[in-house]
Amino acid sequence: MSFDDPPTRRLPQDPRPRSPIPPRGSGPDEEQQVAILGERVRTLGTSLAILAVVAVAALGIAFWALLDGGDSTPAPSSGDASGTLLQRVQDLEQRVDARATDGDLKKLRAQVETLKTKVDEAAASSSGDGGGSGTTTSDQTTQLDDLSSKLDDLTTRVDQLESQASGGTTSTP
Repeated sequence: MSFDDPPTRRLPQDPRPRSPIPPRGSGPDEEQQVAILGERVRTLGTSLAILAVVAVAALGIAFWALLDGGDSTPAPSSGDASGTLLQRVQDLEQRVDARATDGDLKKLRAQVETLKTKVDEAAASSSGDGGGSGTTTSDQTTQLDDLSSKLDDLTTRVDQLESQASGGTTSTP
């Protein structure tokens, strides 16, 4: 900044005279504005009527879909996510249908008890018999081992079915 600059001056006043502002509510402009406003209201009413028709149509389609209940199940497609979900639901329904019931468990328990008594009888007859029934001790031992393995297999199956019935998932061998 230098000291040679002239001092700040006032800006010159606008030489045009100002026209007075007309009062509201008079003149042809107001009638024109009322007409424009009336046209806008009619346009708004038409737009709302169209919107109401679209809304009623959408509501009707929604009620129709609700009442239809979705009885038709689409076939699962390999690339479709909904098809994958549908397949998973069907697999779960099959697993629930194939689970063990109380009657199945009771039958297996009865079979296990029957095999236990047979094993006990075979063990008692082999130790107290002394081989008098015509079978050798090795044959009886083989039969005893077979019965023991069958008993173990049945016990494993009963445990698996009980865990499936209680909600756990155990794969069968």
